[in-house]
Amino acid sequence: KNAALPTHSSPTELADRFAGYFTDKIARIRTDLSDAKNSIDQSPASEPMVSPAVNPLETFKEVEEEDVSKLILSGNSKSCCLDPIPTKILKQVLPSVIPSITSIINKSLKESHMPTSLKQAVVTPLLKKSSLDKENLKNYRPVSNLPFIGKCIEKVAIKQMEEHLKVHNLTKPLQS
Repeated sequence: KNAALPTHSSPTELADRFAGYFTDKIARIRTDLSDAKNSIDQSPASEPMVSPAVNPLETFKEVEEEDVSKLILSGNSKSCCLDPIPTKILKQVLPSVIPSITSIINKSLKESHMPTSLKQAVVTPLLKKSSLDKENLKNYRPVSNLPFIGKCIEKVAIKQMEEHLKVHNLTKPLQS
């Protein structure tokens, strides 16, 4: 299926246009957030945005190979062209590579650092609605395809954060 894309003279020219548009959009959002934060900080009657946690989450816990294996096998088999091995094949050879994958995940959690190679993404612009003008870049949203192991690290971290929030009753009753 071919994606709806604006008229362009070359793939490079189109990629540069989208890169510029999305980069500028992020810069505008960051400026708006910074301005909003400064406005709140300067308000004498402002209340703290977040109440301090009685029991802050200071470190992530190491995960066991069995937990990582379950996570990988339960997920979908989508791959990214940045993955060194397709996810479908990774699942087939998982017993051989699970110690290495678990080590990568635990090191990332321990150091609170995501390896640079796992933060890179393939970004595809998708038209928000087929009825929108494909020539207007505002009608596109960027969809990032990230490496599989990076997504696994994120899932492990999110699970631990959600457990912490639940155990310490740090969410509002209607928190989504």
